[in-house]
Amino acid sequence: MVLNIQYLHHHILSLSWNQLSGSLPANLGLGLPNLQFLYLHEAGLSGVLPNLSNASMLTLLDLGKNSFTGFIPSTLCALTNLQRLSLGMNNLTIDTSTPGANTLSCLANLGNLTFYLGS
Repeated sequence: MVLNIQYLHHHILSLSWNQLSGSLPANLGLGLPNLQFLYLHEAGLSGVLPNLSNASMLTLLDLGKNSFTGFIPSTLCALTNLQRLSLGMNNLTIDTSTPGANTLSCLANLGNLTFYLGS
C-alpha cells in the first residue's frame, strides 16, 4: 500500500509527477467522500484501479501515465459528478464479457463527462 488515507477532509489530493511505487489501496474511495479533485498523473503507480464509488464528489480524476492494469472498473459509473477522467497511457482494458454492464456505455451516460482514454 502506497497511501494510508483513512479520512481525508480536503477537496484536492495531488501526488502527480512523483516517484511513488506500488498500488493504491483497494478501498481508497471509502475515506474520500468529500474529495473533488484526485491528481495521480505520472506518479509511478501500478496495480488495478481501486473502487472509488464512495468518492461521490469527484469532478476530476487523473490517473494517466502510470502502470495500472486490468479492467476499467464499472464503479467509475457511480461518480455522477465526474467531469474529467484521464486514464490514458496505462495498460487498462474494457470488460466486454457482460454486455449489459459495458463500462463505456455507462460512462457515456454521465452528463458532463469528458474522458481521455488515449494519450
